[in-house]
Amino acid sequence: MWQLILLWFYLVLFRLSENAPQPLLKYIARIRLKQIILRASEIPFWRKRIPNVIGDSTYRKIEWVAKKDFRDSKLNYLHPSFSLQQIIKRTTSGSTGIPFTFYRNRGEIPELQALMLRGYRWAGFRQGDRAVQTFSSHKEKLPYWEVFPYDNPSDLEWSRFAFYQMLEGERRTLLYSFPSFVIPLSRFFVLDKPKISFRSLILVGEHIT
Repeated sequence: MWQLILLWFYLVLFRLSENAPQPLLKYIARIRLKQIILRASEIPFWRKRIPNVIGDSTYRKIEWVAKKDFRDSKLNYLHPSFSLQQIIKRTTSGSTGIPFTFYRNRGEIPELQALMLRGYRWAGFRQGDRAVQTFSSHKEKLPYWEVFPYDNPSDLEWSRFAFYQMLEGERRTLLYSFPSFVIPLSRFFVLDKPKISFRSLILVGEHIT
């Protein structure tokens, strides 16, 4: 019985979190931001970049960093409590510059998957649709999505045909990708006219003009 009560509680909480008033959402965001800053102050890389006094305006005073800062830091931006077994190594494709290596905590995976599924639902995902990511760093083919690993725009001269073959058919596709991949792909679509039906696009990681 208690499992059903707990499930009902989480379902209600899940819905409320989507439709909560803006002041409440902003309040929750401030609390979470403060927690992140306090946690970051325990990390050598961030400690010298965060003001000593933590307040609502602290994030405006945090020192800006670039990819080069992380490359030169020799992993001192990871929390000291992390073990190597907890860390997943990721690498960007380098489509906009030099490939960037970063690290994630394995404990984040369930939350990331839940956020992904929520994003799919917001984008109109329906039963029978396929969700496809073009991130070469996400090589795991989970039940929630398929992976097209050739995400470098310079590869589209040849990789687009494998992409068409992967997506052709009656099923609608929700494509999760970068603008730098989708924009040149759209130009090839005009030329090739592949028989692909998109439900929607989720574009992340870069500016969309």
